[in-house]
Amino acid sequence: MNIQTITLIPEDGGKPDIIFMFNPAEIKGIQGNKIQDNTGANNLGSGAPKPSFEKKMSNMYEMKDVIFDTYEEGKNVLSYITPFQEGMKFIDNMKRPPVYRFVCGSVQYMRRCFIQDFSYTLTKFLPDGTPVRAVVNVSLKEAEDEKATNLASAGVQDPTSAQRSGLAGYASLLSGIFTSNF
Repeated sequence: MNIQTITLIPEDGGKPDIIFMFNPAEIKGIQGNKIQDNTGANNLGSGAPKPSFEKKMSNMYEMKDVIFDTYEEGKNVLSYITPFQEGMKFIDNMKRPPVYRFVCGSVQYMRRCFIQDFSYTLTKFLPDGTPVRAVVNVSLKEAEDEKATNLASAGVQDPTSAQRSGLAGYASLLSGIFTSNF
């Protein structure tokens, strides 16, 4: 059985796939809502301010202590670190870092994300000073879907499933009217 490792597949041309050498021990998913205390209204029982729900926050994933080890090959481990560093750089004319698809085998964790934070620690060296082991920490943040953004800016709204089913029912009704014999 071939073990599948995490891969960040770039959506933007010119960037290489970021392939993890080993999978992390854990992947931490983070979701949240932006909440502000409403100081003008208090809970009746506790007197604490009522929360005001502002918006849903972007989903995130964190992976810590991911090992990259090239000791047996005697190669410089920084060749595995460079794609992460490139993934932090802004793309010319786009004013943003590259967008990736976050997958492991057939499991897709995020369809569009970018590297929000990245750090590494070199932990093993050959006698000549070549780094051969690195421990990586990386945070990925959900990226906005450009297609939906472009449609919204053009004034087109993506219908909800309820609207789609309602439209389908309406189309069926019209079809019945026009195909019936008068």
